[in-house]
Amino acid sequence: MVRLRESLSSQTDEFARLDAAVTAVPVVDVDVVEPPARTADPIRQQRRLSPQQVAQLVSDYRAGATTRDLAVKYNIHRMTVTNHLQRSDQPTRSNRAFEGARLERLIADYQSGRSTEALGRQYGVAGSTVARTLRRNGITLR
Repeated sequence: MVRLRESLSSQTDEFARLDAAVTAVPVVDVDVVEPPARTADPIRQQRRLSPQQVAQLVSDYRAGATTRDLAVKYNIHRMTVTNHLQRSDQPTRSNRAFEGARLERLIADYQSGRSTEALGRQYGVAGSTVARTLRRNGITLR
């Protein structure tokens, strides 16, 4: 057993001050504290399209318009555009997928001198997506 002499032990004054500080802190009962009042969420106006507008939306999509373009045109969310297309049994296309005529148009635009960044802005994708698509299809980037 080791006995420390008081001169080697520094807890007398420091311990007393710490003990006094801890006991002076008031205890808060968590159950008594009320949650902050919630502010009302802003009311959002739903925009419903008529059957004629939905038919026009599908027609525009088939003609090549993107979901973003249609969302702006009809003042609805782009996911609402996608939902209308799915309910109309219209297969959706990926905005990032370049296939068929869209891929041929991309390659022709690039070979005519447009940059990958400019083409990315035109097609609504990143310039790196355009570059990757071109490389995958055997086009050497300049």
